[in-house]
Amino acid sequence: MKKANWILKNDEIFSLDFDDFYYNIKEPLKERNGIYIDNAFSNAFNKLTILELGFGLGLNFFLSAKRAIDLGIKLHYVAIENYYQSIDDIRYFCNKFGIELNNNFISDYPPCKDGIYRIEFDGVVLDLVFQDVNIALKDLDFLADVVYADGFSPNKNKEMFSKETLKYVKKLLKLTGKLVSYSSNSDFKKSLIELGFEIHDINLGIKRESTLAILKHKDLQDDIEGYFHKNYLEVNNIAIIGGGIAGATIAYELSKLGKTISVFEQSHTLANEGSGNKIGLLTALIQNPSSLLGEFSQFSFWHSSKFYKKLGYNLEGILEHAYTDELRERFKLQKDNPLIKLHFDFAYLKDGGTLEPCKLVPKIFAKSNTRIILNYKLNSFREFYDRVELDFDNKTMIFDAVIFASGAYSKEIFSNLPLSVVRGQATWLKNKIKYKHPISSKAYITGAKDGIILLGATYDRNLIAEASREYDDININNFKEIFKADFSDLVIGNRVGYRSYSSDRFPIVGAYFNEEKYKNLYKSLQFDKHKPQVNSPRSRIFINTAHGSRGLSSAITSARLIASYFNNTPSGMFKRYEHALHPARFLIRDLKKGLVKD
Repeated sequence: MKKANWILKNDEIFSLDFDDFYYNIKEPLKERNGIYIDNAFSNAFNKLTILELGFGLGLNFFLSAKRAIDLGIKLHYVAIENYYQSIDDIRYFCNKFGIELNNNFISDYPPCKDGIYRIEFDGVVLDLVFQDVNIALKDLDFLADVVYADGFSPNKNKEMFSKETLKYVKKLLKLTGKLVSYSSNSDFKKSLIELGFEIHDINLGIKRESTLAILKHKDLQDDIEGYFHKNYLEVNNIAIIGGGIAGATIAYELSKLGKTISVFEQSHTLANEGSGNKIGLLTALIQNPSSLLGEFSQFSFWHSSKFYKKLGYNLEGILEHAYTDELRERFKLQKDNPLIKLHFDFAYLKDGGTLEPCKLVPKIFAKSNTRIILNYKLNSFREFYDRVELDFDNKTMIFDAVIFASGAYSKEIFSNLPLSVVRGQATWLKNKIKYKHPISSKAYITGAKDGIILLGATYDRNLIAEASREYDDININNFKEIFKADFSDLVIGNRVGYRSYSSDRFPIVGAYFNEEKYKNLYKSLQFDKHKPQVNSPRSRIFINTAHGSRGLSSAITSARLIASYFNNTPSGMFKRYEHALHPARFLIRDLKKGLVKD
């Protein structure tokens, strides 16, 4: 990502990248309010989704956020920007215009790195998309009520106002949605008309007219990836199966939407299996920058770190260790990554550190308005067009939708998905080890909590076995092999937990699918992978599982994806991540390879 270059010209902010001022220098606030904010909020009710092309100084966002807060409207604001402004620059701009910066905006403002970053405060959600506009527009999947086209003048930024860009903007705008821009460029308006917009001129008396365009015609075309289409459910009564970190974060996100939530946990306590460990580590995979799995891991890591810090946790940082030649080469490729600081064979991630999952999960549940039912094991379920029925012992309950956050038990429920159960044994050590930061290597060692340090963890696929000293010795020897330290005399206990993994190592998150319907709808994929496909059928069943050993990292972003289905709002992640997580991805791959038989 590029850093923005600007100077003060006659005490006004001037872009050297576009040879233009960032705003109308005569009456900037009158222009912004009159063109953008007034038109966006006219007829707005309860909630509003705005897409902005060009975040710039953030002026449109801050004014929109203030208007939304004043009116009691829930605002979801997605802003695309390819030229980075530092938080100090943002502070300077806000001070110049008399705008008070929210503390959450300051603490959560992202680094100079391509990606998508969420900031929340006072009922406002901002998704900052740091990416070239045409790349970003193709990789987002939501519908906006309003689009702000605000990327300097068309003469200075032709790509932003091109017809090709506007085609992708149209796909992300609701029918009868508004596009507003200070520009009244004739080619720009001509393109809008050709794309099905109705043009209205805005005249504030500051300059020649600006543009308000209403989308009057929207093409209903099949998508090449229609099998991943998101069908939104405007429902209220939702069940969650599972009381671990995945279930807790979903309950938290849905509670912010005012949903009625019931959580069913088959055990007598919350936080079992992997979520029940005394201590765990928040860290990220460090892979080749071109790796989608590594990219998703770092995306989730950044967001989860911000989330846990908001809950009051202090993260001390973590050292990832490259203990093989392959890992060393991967680490070298991350030398320009602002999330990572390399030092010899180590990568320091300042936003990671030690957490206590067994205490964290109940804390997150406590922050959600959720009914929790323990000792309730699900026996079966049935989906109908208007409800889902859940069968427990001697009782059937009805919900509008159900979300399975069932961890290691997901394999029993969804036998058609390529899931495996992995046994992990963690070893508890006396707090007599003095490392400044936790270390993740062939084995990992955590910081101390309640006088205990955790050494872990074994990895045994599809093994069911009680905890034993034999597996503690595996953890001890794995650490000793790399760092020559022997902790045999410090062992004071252990614990076994079972985790769920998918065959491609991504979590499985999204709307579940009827396999026979999918086979019938998309059987043509084996002959033509590039043919547009009909949109997937609507589902009332959702899955959030297979987080493996990285659930502390991936749970919160996955929960936001699930919540977006129930609120018709942006998920906060790129479309390529959504598709990589989708439960139907395995079947679609097999269909494309011709591996599915009638």
